[in-house]
Amino acid sequence: MKKFVLASLLTVSVCGASVTMAAPSMKDLVLTFTCPAVNVLGNSGTEISGFGSEKIDQDTSSVYFSSKTNAYPTLPSGVPADLTKSYANYQATFDGASQKVVCDYAGNAPRFQVSYQVTNAKNAHVISSTQNSITLGVPFGSN
Repeated sequence: MKKFVLASLLTVSVCGASVTMAAPSMKDLVLTFTCPAVNVLGNSGTEISGFGSEKIDQDTSSVYFSSKTNAYPTLPSGVPADLTKSYANYQATFDGASQKVVCDYAGNAPRFQVSYQVTNAKNAHVISSTQNSITLGVPFGSN
Protein backbone atom coordinates (compact mmCIF):
# COMPACT_ATOMS: atom_id res chain seq x y z
CA MET A 1 0.00 0.00 0.00
CA LYS A 2 2.87 2.34 0.84
CA LYS A 3 4.33 1.81 -2.66
CA PHE A 4 0.99 2.66 -4.26
CA VAL A 5 0.63 5.93 -2.30
CA LEU A 6 4.24 6.91 -3.01
CA ALA A 7 3.85 6.11 -6.71
CA SER A 8 0.62 8.12 -6.83
CA LEU A 9 2.26 11.12 -5.19
CA LEU A 10 5.19 11.00 -7.62
CA THR A 11 2.80 10.85 -10.58
CA VAL A 12 0.85 13.85 -9.30
CA SER A 13 4.08 15.77 -8.67
CA VAL A 14 5.44 15.04 -12.13
CA CYS A 15 2.15 15.88 -13.83
CA GLY A 16 1.75 19.02 -11.78
CA ALA A 17 5.21 20.24 -12.74
CA SER A 18 4.41 20.03 -16.44
CA VAL A 19 1.32 22.26 -16.29
CA THR A 20 1.96 25.74 -17.67
CA MET A 21 -0.26 28.79 -17.74
CA ALA A 22 -0.71 30.88 -20.84
CA ALA A 23 0.78 34.35 -20.59
CA PRO A 24 -1.72 37.22 -20.75
CA SER A 25 -1.85 38.93 -24.12
CA MET A 26 -1.73 42.61 -25.00
CA LYS A 27 -5.10 44.23 -25.47
CA ASP A 28 -6.13 47.70 -26.55
CA LEU A 29 -8.22 50.11 -24.58
CA VAL A 30 -10.16 51.96 -27.28
CA LEU A 31 -10.50 55.74 -26.87
CA THR A 32 -12.45 57.97 -29.24
CA PHE A 33 -11.98 61.74 -29.14
CA THR A 34 -14.32 64.18 -30.85
CA CYS A 35 -12.94 67.65 -31.56
CA PRO A 36 -14.91 70.69 -30.47
CA ALA A 37 -17.33 71.95 -33.09
CA VAL A 38 -16.48 75.43 -34.37
CA ASN A 39 -19.61 76.87 -32.75
CA VAL A 40 -18.41 75.85 -29.25
CA LEU A 41 -14.90 77.28 -29.60
CA GLY A 42 -14.13 80.63 -28.08
CA ASN A 43 -11.36 82.98 -29.16
CA SER A 44 -10.10 85.27 -26.41
CA GLY A 45 -7.35 86.71 -28.64
CA THR A 46 -4.59 84.77 -26.87
CA GLU A 47 -6.26 81.37 -26.68
CA ILE A 48 -8.84 79.37 -28.62
CA SER A 49 -10.57 76.71 -26.54
CA GLY A 50 -13.69 74.66 -26.11
CA PHE A 51 -15.08 71.31 -25.04
CA GLY A 52 -14.95 68.18 -27.12
CA SER A 53 -15.50 64.63 -25.90
CA GLU A 54 -13.65 61.47 -24.95
CA LYS A 55 -15.35 58.07 -25.16
CA ILE A 56 -13.89 55.15 -23.23
CA ASP A 57 -15.84 51.95 -23.73
CA GLN A 58 -19.43 53.17 -23.40
CA ASP A 59 -18.71 56.20 -21.18
CA THR A 60 -18.46 59.64 -22.77
CA SER A 61 -17.00 62.65 -20.95
CA SER A 62 -16.38 66.27 -21.88
CA VAL A 63 -12.73 67.20 -22.28
CA TYR A 64 -11.14 70.63 -22.66
CA PHE A 65 -9.20 71.38 -25.84
CA SER A 66 -7.03 74.50 -25.93
CA SER A 67 -4.54 76.21 -28.20
CA LYS A 68 -2.44 76.82 -25.05
CA THR A 69 -1.54 73.11 -24.91
CA ASN A 70 -0.27 73.04 -28.53
CA ALA A 71 3.38 72.53 -29.40
CA TYR A 72 3.30 76.18 -30.62
CA PRO A 73 0.70 77.88 -28.42
CA THR A 74 0.86 81.34 -30.02
CA LEU A 75 -2.13 81.96 -32.27
CA PRO A 76 -1.45 83.01 -35.85
CA SER A 77 -2.33 86.64 -36.58
CA GLY A 78 -5.55 87.27 -38.44
CA VAL A 79 -7.73 84.67 -36.70
CA PRO A 80 -11.15 86.36 -36.28
CA ALA A 81 -13.04 86.46 -32.99
CA ASP A 82 -16.10 84.78 -34.58
CA LEU A 83 -14.80 81.43 -35.78
CA THR A 84 -18.15 80.16 -37.11
CA LYS A 85 -18.03 82.33 -40.25
CA SER A 86 -14.61 81.28 -41.48
CA TYR A 87 -13.72 77.81 -40.17
CA ALA A 88 -14.54 74.13 -40.27
CA ASN A 89 -12.98 71.04 -38.73
CA TYR A 90 -10.13 70.01 -41.00
CA GLN A 91 -8.26 67.11 -39.40
CA ALA A 92 -7.89 65.19 -36.13
CA THR A 93 -4.46 63.71 -35.42
CA PHE A 94 -2.51 62.16 -32.55
CA ASP A 95 1.00 63.22 -31.60
CA GLY A 96 2.46 60.13 -29.96
CA ALA A 97 5.57 61.91 -28.66
CA SER A 98 3.54 64.43 -26.65
CA GLN A 99 0.49 62.15 -26.20
CA LYS A 100 -1.86 64.86 -27.48
CA VAL A 101 -4.94 64.75 -29.66
CA VAL A 102 -4.67 67.68 -32.07
CA CYS A 103 -7.67 69.21 -33.85
CA ASP A 104 -6.90 71.30 -36.91
CA TYR A 105 -9.30 73.93 -38.29
CA ALA A 106 -9.11 75.50 -41.74
CA GLY A 107 -11.05 78.09 -43.68
CA ASN A 108 -10.69 81.51 -45.28
CA ALA A 109 -8.40 82.83 -42.52
CA PRO A 110 -5.17 81.37 -41.04
CA ARG A 111 -5.40 77.78 -39.82
CA PHE A 112 -5.25 77.05 -36.11
CA GLN A 113 -5.17 74.06 -33.78
CA VAL A 114 -6.43 73.10 -30.37
CA SER A 115 -5.19 70.06 -28.47
CA TYR A 116 -5.96 67.81 -25.54
CA GLN A 117 -3.35 66.05 -23.40
CA VAL A 118 -4.24 62.37 -23.12
CA THR A 119 -3.31 60.74 -19.81
CA ASN A 120 -1.49 57.39 -19.94
CA ALA A 121 -1.44 57.04 -23.75
CA LYS A 122 2.09 55.72 -24.05
CA ASN A 123 2.45 53.57 -27.18
CA ALA A 124 -1.05 54.48 -28.38
CA HIS A 125 -1.76 53.97 -32.06
CA VAL A 126 -4.37 55.45 -34.38
CA ILE A 127 -7.17 53.05 -35.28
CA SER A 128 -9.09 55.55 -37.41
CA SER A 129 -9.60 59.28 -37.87
CA THR A 130 -11.96 61.71 -39.59
CA GLN A 131 -12.08 65.47 -39.92
CA ASN A 132 -13.42 65.88 -36.40
CA SER A 133 -12.64 62.67 -34.50
CA ILE A 134 -9.92 60.14 -33.86
CA THR A 135 -9.96 56.66 -32.35
CA LEU A 136 -6.88 55.39 -30.53
CA GLY A 137 -5.84 51.98 -29.26
CA VAL A 138 -3.88 52.12 -26.02
CA PRO A 139 -2.15 48.82 -25.17
CA PHE A 140 -2.53 47.36 -21.73
CA GLY A 141 -1.66 44.00 -20.22
CA SER A 142 1.59 42.19 -20.84
CA ASN A 143 3.07 39.65 -23.23
